[in-house]
Amino acid sequence: MAEAAAVFAKTAKGSAEVAQRSNAISAIARRVLIMVDGKRSVRELTPLAPPGQIDSVLDELQQLGFVEAVGGVVAPAGPAPPPAREGGSERLLLSLEEAKRRAARGLIERLGPEADGMAARIEACRSAEELAEALRRAERLLAGAIDATAAESYLRELRGR
Repeated sequence: MAEAAAVFAKTAKGSAEVAQRSNAISAIARRVLIMVDGKRSVRELTPLAPPGQIDSVLDELQQLGFVEAVGGVVAPAGPAPPPAREGGSERLLLSLEEAKRRAARGLIERLGPEADGMAARIEACRSAEELAEALRRAERLLAGAIDATAAESYLRELRGR
């Protein structure tokens, strides 16, 4: 059983699996693999798997060589970002990494395995501009797969409103 604070990272083989979608793993394992980033703890990954299954999913991914343990303790997140003034009201700015995490998680929660490819593209964004473009695509994906209301709700949730 993995410690709640244990951290896993994708191996090169794991990154290739996300990119190529060889269907060698279950949809649940794929969802977890996409979100493994060398920073998230087992505790943070737990909601991605059915109750009580995160350990077996991570064991499977580890045995297949898709992930590797990189630490038993989660590194401190560091100081909180400073509040920013926006139209007279204070709002905390999200880090790019946190914004990507929330965006990918929100898609997976709404679409399940259908969101895997888009979630991986969101996780791969290296700038706010890339993320903004990926979010526009995610909005279109949600609108097409569910409806415009679901897409609006997703974006509203990401904005914290």
